[in-house]
Amino acid sequence: MLSKEKRVPRSVFQKSEGKMVRGTLFSIRFWKTSGKENRYSVVLPKTTEGKAIGRNRTRRRIYEIIQKNSKNHPKPFIYIVYGKKTAEKLSFREIESEISFLFNKIRA
Repeated sequence: MLSKEKRVPRSVFQKSEGKMVRGTLFSIRFWKTSGKENRYSVVLPKTTEGKAIGRNRTRRRIYEIIQKNSKNHPKPFIYIVYGKKTAEKLSFREIESEISFLFNKIRA
């Protein structure tokens, strides 16, 4: 799990600014911030998985991937990862490849 300093506060979710990068399984909204560090959040709606157990498992996997690769992401940005309906049925490697692909699109 990411530390509280690296997570996005709720007040920021009201903003619909920034750019969006879309993939087949996830989308990432991002924008530049005035802070020194990147901040991340993961949003998985109930339509992805009916039970909280599945959503939380997928959320933990995504946070783990972000934590491993956060040194390679451009700074200082806020990143919000949105999951789509089929996200909870994926293995860790499939999620990792999709998230890495989207962050590479952002970097380019």
